[in-house]
Amino acid sequence: MLTVSELKQLIALDQYATQVTGIEMQEVTEEHAVCTLKVEEKHLNFLGHTMGGVLFTLADFCFGVLSNARQPGTVTLSSQIQYLSSPKGKFLTAETIPLRQGRRISFYETTITDELGNLVAKVSNTGYYSSKTRMELPKSESV
Repeated sequence: MLTVSELKQLIALDQYATQVTGIEMQEVTEEHAVCTLKVEEKHLNFLGHTMGGVLFTLADFCFGVLSNARQPGTVTLSSQIQYLSSPKGKFLTAETIPLRQGRRISFYETTITDELGNLVAKVSNTGYYSSKTRMELPKSESV
């Protein structure tokens, strides 16, 4: 597993999620990752609701944090998102947990909740270990 310092270096390269969107990594262990987003005007669609793409980006980033902490070089192979409710309040939290880790393919689940604890979206993530990253990191053993 990557150290927190190595992981921070890696996710800083995702400028869209971290700088443009404003997603922050809060916690990562071998068993889960937690990322948050403060919803701003730029995140709202023309109906005044948090845009679905923002929710998907939050989920995809959280999956990327955990999957790359466990096995650097993992990319999204596929994702399936279910939008369950419109978020209330200004803060969203995504939590990703691992379901199964193979040599090349991995399966994760991400949930997004609003600041009231309401379930907003659920995502099934499938990852593919490509062994390529944008920075040189020490090889870590898979879980």
